[in-house]
Amino acid sequence: MIKLMPYRDDKIWGYELWLVSAYKDKSSTVIYDDKPYDFGSFYNDHKDLFGKVAYDKFPLIIKKIVANDDLSIQVHPTQEVALKYGDDSKTESWIILDETTSNDIIYGHQASNEEEAKQYIKNKDYDAFINRIPIQAGDVLTIHPGTIHAIKANTSILEVQEAADTTYRFYDYDRVRDGSKRPLHTKKALETLQIPDQTVSRETNVSCYNISQISISDSYSSKTDERGCFIYITSGHGKLNGESVTKDDLYFIPVNETYTLIGNMTCVQITIQ
Repeated sequence: MIKLMPYRDDKIWGYELWLVSAYKDKSSTVIYDDKPYDFGSFYNDHKDLFGKVAYDKFPLIIKKIVANDDLSIQVHPTQEVALKYGDDSKTESWIILDETTSNDIIYGHQASNEEEAKQYIKNKDYDAFINRIPIQAGDVLTIHPGTIHAIKANTSILEVQEAADTTYRFYDYDRVRDGSKRPLHTKKALETLQIPDQTVSRETNVSCYNISQISISDSYSSKTDERGCFIYITSGHGKLNGESVTKDDLYFIPVNETYTLIGNMTCVQITIQ
């Protein structure tokens, strides 16, 4: 098993811990043979540990997001719109973590057509425009491209996503950073917005990753297949293959390796498809 250390990205609304990433200048760190390595370099040099899912570039980003304030109301572009503007598209999934004290999250909208959506936006009537859905620890929400969404203050999530970082903002509460408001992308956001809205997705098995949650009160053993997996401790503490682990630790288990978790904890297992 291989321990990973995050890259921290501070935001106007809180911070992100890029737990697993080979994305541009936001690479996480791998502890391998008691030495730290940039994850991107480690992945390129040790693809045999990742087996049959050894893509040319690492296909996922896994983050912990801690929101002390509301995130912008936003959308990620569809493949079609992303190609048009030279951007990238992604699907992402959120697992609600147990330190969350917010009772809901923004997911989807109420507009029945584009003109209605434009009117909501023109009037900044976002309370009427957006959907809020209830959340609790352990919930999984999958956000497909074109789905309007936002994390609210006092929410912590584990996010699993395709390796992309394009966001189109509808609204950012007129916040100012370094003397200026952050840019909005209303035209692009409307162009990619799904109208009418999609049903809330709680998929755990999507195009390039699979998510499963494991609750352990004594012990749990498994063996990876030819893909390996990542194990993230969401709460509690115990041991993984004899090594002490606790909340927020993340490990990669290479291909065809047996692993055993002992203790009282909950975990998320992420497998690349």
